[in-house]
Amino acid sequence: MRNIGKILLLALLFLSVIVACNNKQATDKKNSENHSITYTLIELDKGWGYKIFMDGNILIEQRIVPSVEGYNTFNTINDAETIAIFVVQKLEMNVYPPTVTKIEMDSLNVSYSVH
Repeated sequence: MRNIGKILLLALLFLSVIVACNNKQATDKKNSENHSITYTLIELDKGWGYKIFMDGNILIEQRIVPSVEGYNTFNTINDAETIAIFVVQKLEMNVYPPTVTKIEMDSLNVSYSVH
């Protein structure tokens, strides 16, 4: 009988931990959805980049094309904006870090220059 009591106590403790973790995850998700995420485009010497803001504070300043070796800028303002919007969407979906792969850029038809 003592073993059954111990097993029930451990099971109750385990369930309490699971419930507490689930409540914490729900709170974190709710808090992340309340942020204001915006972007601006920045003109550089040889191309374009972007800045991502969360609640008015700079979160990302992207002066080079992500996931590509070297100092590469976006060729057009539209290319920079396409990726800025893509990153904002990732942040809004709680994707952290909001990395952008070369495959994702290619699928969005983004062009860039190697300098």
